[in-house]
Amino acid sequence: MKRFAYVALLFAGACTSGVGTGTGSLMGVDPAPKSATATAFQGENADGVKVHGWKIEFFADEPGADCFSTDLDVVAKIGIFTNTPVADAPQGLLQIGDISIVAMSPPKVLGNAAAVMSANGSGDITGNLKLDQFRLTADAKHGAHIIGSLTATGVSSNGPVSMSGMFDTDVCVEN
Repeated sequence: MKRFAYVALLFAGACTSGVGTGTGSLMGVDPAPKSATATAFQGENADGVKVHGWKIEFFADEPGADCFSTDLDVVAKIGIFTNTPVADAPQGLLQIGDISIVAMSPPKVLGNAAAVMSANGSGDITGNLKLDQFRLTADAKHGAHIIGSLTATGVSSNGPVSMSGMFDTDVCVEN
């Protein structure tokens, strides 16, 4: 009986989302990412205003792993800061189109959104993030799926680095 209780505790303690990582690729980063996730966050922009945002993480792991797994090997991240203050909405919604990736972190949001990026072995990353799709949940107040691509440049210890890639992933939320 103790074994059953222990096994039940193991399963109850595991935090899973039920959402697997989606596809993601990024040339110019080592190791090369194979999957990605998207999660909502709240953080202060360069003006000190707490806003909604989105984090896109790229992993060296194959697609399909639980998006909250702590075993995933993160090789790059993009933080998208929206112009939506936390007090005004449950999440910041993204518009289809281009978002600048800037080196200043946190960024100053001059339009609808601005992004910052980090990647293994590279710094001072700037470029362009293009959102192709931002699907909403049935309530039209929360993100459900994000598809996009990016081109960026950065600096590594070996000199300039060019990066380009894509992501296609469901939004990772706790059940």
